[in-house]
Amino acid sequence: MELLDGARQQQNCNRLEYQSNKYKLMMSRLNAHLTRAQQLALVQGGAHGLFACMEEEREEALPEIKRTRPKVGVSMRWNGLVFQMHPALTRYNIDPLV
Repeated sequence: MELLDGARQQQNCNRLEYQSNKYKLMMSRLNAHLTRAQQLALVQGGAHGLFACMEEEREEALPEIKRTRPKVGVSMRWNGLVFQMHPALTRYNIDPLV
């Protein structure tokens, strides 16, 4: 919870350029728990930047089989491969196969 509060405080202070002792203390505690990439994302993008960075790190930490994949790109690539191997087939016939 402190992580979220610190991220929100950072975003508000970036807008208002307000530096208080309470803010500095909270940010020092927050930075102790963040990686260098997360700290940079927090400074550059505020809370949204930190959350995006944490989401990317979570995705990278997943095993290959559990990572999200773009469905359309994979389908189009398979369509192209099947069409190259069997040029006599039409795209209409390939789509149900893939």
